[in-house]
Amino acid sequence: LKAIEEKKKALAAEEERINSERKRLETLKEEIEEKVDELTKIRQETEGSIKNLDSKKTAEEIGKEAAEKAEEETRLKQLVKTYSAMKPKSAAALFDKLDNDVAKKVILRMNGDGAGKIMSYVNSEKAATISEGIAAKNGAKTAQPETEKKPQDAKEPPPEKK
Repeated sequence: LKAIEEKKKALAAEEERINSERKRLETLKEEIEEKVDELTKIRQETEGSIKNLDSKKTAEEIGKEAAEKAEEETRLKQLVKTYSAMKPKSAAALFDKLDNDVAKKVILRMNGDGAGKIMSYVNSEKAATISEGIAAKNGAKTAQPETEKKPQDAKEPPPEKK
């Protein structure tokens, strides 16, 4: 009987220890869940901040690009005014030395008569290159150099008879 009483006490003590351990584990589980929730919120805030930084950076880049384009357009307009005010032959001499892309951009912004007068004095190869660049920008294909072709109706001379 005494042994049974001691067993009961031991079992009660073990049950109390298990209950105490269960409560401790539940408390730890709740703390872990709270930490996970907190870390999830922090991650979401961080991701939001990163997206905001990316969009700000993109907006800054777009603004910078727009400013650069506006500045280039201003410079090109100034060149157009300058070349339009010059005598066509003098302007053409400078066009011969200009980068093809710059020359094309200037010609595109000039009025047709002024551009035509200047282009008539530009080196013929340079004028062709500029014209091809303009045509390509407007969707036309640039002319490809043709290889030497024989007319279809042309017949080869008959072989010589001996």
